[in-house]
Amino acid sequence: MLRPAAEALWRDEGCALRNILSENIRDCYGHAEHCWRRAKEQNDPLLRQDFLDCERRWLLLARGYELAERMEALSKGLPPARRVKVAA
Repeated sequence: MLRPAAEALWRDEGCALRNILSENIRDCYGHAEHCWRRAKEQNDPLLRQDFLDCERRWLLLARGYELAERMEALSKGLPPARRVKVAA
């Protein structure tokens, strides 16, 4: 049985998480879900695999956006880098 990797995000208990995701991330998860649904409808194994590969790529893009958001948030919360003098 096929299960979308983004399924947990779209269940009811994911509402709070969905509300804080950026529009790009939500779009990526939406496209991934669409690809998963299309894969589920396919009888041709090659076509099904193409849609599953497409789902995986959308999920990877979403994770990239999520990482970028986390890195940005982390960098905003850190003090400026200090230069350390190294003994010669």
